[in-house]
Amino acid sequence: MSFNAKDMTQGGQIASMRIRMFSQIANIILYCLFIFFWILVGLVLWVKNKLADVCEWLHLLVVHHAGRHAGFNQVPAGL
Repeated sequence: MSFNAKDMTQGGQIASMRIRMFSQIANIILYCLFIFFWILVGLVLWVKNKLADVCEWLHLLVVHHAGRHAGFNQVPAGL
């Protein structure tokens, strides 16, 4: 084991460099996850909205079409 000053401080410098590199990579990964999360939230809300529109359209199509032909929603003759 060498007690040279250069050898004593070099290990700490390498360790701090590795920690900085790890934190930079972790920062990039977290940034990408944050962006992908909000993209996913936007897509889920968009699909949910489109499905709600389709369901509403089908409901109106079935209810109003069936109501016209089956005589529903009409006032009874005796009133």
